[in-house]
Amino acid sequence: MDISEKAKEEMQKIMAGADTSSSDIAPPKFDARTADWESFLQDLYDWANFKNWGYERLAKALPCLLEGEAKAIFRALPPEKTKDWKSITTAMAQEMKRFDASTYYMSELASRRQGYGESEVVFGLEIERLTKKAAPLGKGFTETMQEQLATSFFINGLRSQLKQDMLLLKPQPTTLSAAIAEAKRLSQIHDAVSLARRAELYYVAANDREAEVKALRAQIHALQLQRRSEEEDEYEDEDEEEQEEDIDEDDDEYGDDEEEDEQEICRK
Repeated sequence: MDISEKAKEEMQKIMAGADTSSSDIAPPKFDARTADWESFLQDLYDWANFKNWGYERLAKALPCLLEGEAKAIFRALPPEKTKDWKSITTAMAQEMKRFDASTYYMSELASRRQGYGESEVVFGLEIERLTKKAAPLGKGFTETMQEQLATSFFINGLRSQLKQDMLLLKPQPTTLSAAIAEAKRLSQIHDAVSLARRAELYYVAANDREAEVKALRAQIHALQLQRRSEEEDEYEDEDEEEQEEDIDEDDDEYGDDEEEDEQEICRK
C-alpha cells in the first residue's frame, strides 16, 4: 500500500545525520505474512527518529530488517527501484499490494500434521490459528466457513489411526472444539489398548524367555549325559584292552614253561 501522508511527515524528521544515541533498542523487522507494510514503516520511522538516522542509512539497513517473502521480494526488485529510499518504499508498497499472505497460510494449513507427542488440544489450537490467517474474516470468509475449514483440516492432519477412527464417527463433528474432544477421547482409548497390548506382549515374551531357558537347560543336561556316556565307553574300552594284554602275557608265560618242560625231558 502507498506510504501515508503521516509517514511522509515522519520521514522529514529523520533526514541524514549521525547516530548520537548509545541505546541498544533493536529496530523493527518486517515479515509479509504477519505484519502490514505501512505499520512497519511507522515503527521504523519512530526508531530511526530516535536513532537520528537518515534516508541513506535506512536504505542500506532495510534488507537486514526484512524476513521471509519480504526479503525475497526486495531482492527481486530491479536496480532502478532500489537506488534511493523513496524508490525502495514505493516499489515495496506496490509489491505488498500484490502479496497475499492467506495463500501462504493455506498451504501451511493443508500440510500441517499432528507431530509425535503433540496432544490433540495443542494441535487443534495450531490449526485454529492457521485457519484464521488463511481465511481471515472480511475477505470472503465467515465464522461458519472458518469453523468448517478448521474442523476438516484438524481431522485430516491427525495421526493415521486416529484419523481413520475419526472418519468413522457418525455423525461427524461439525465444530473444531467438538472434533478436538472426540479426538482426545479416542486417543485415550488407543493409549489404554496400547498399554494392555504391551503388557500382554511382555507376558508372552517373559514366558518365551522362560521356555528358552528350560530348553537350554535340557540341552546342557543332554550334553552332560552324552559326555558321561562317552567317558564310560572309553573306560570300558581301556579295561578290555588291559584284560587282553593280561591274557597275552599269561599265554606267553605258559608257552615258556612248556618249552622249559620239553627241554628238561629231552635232557633226561
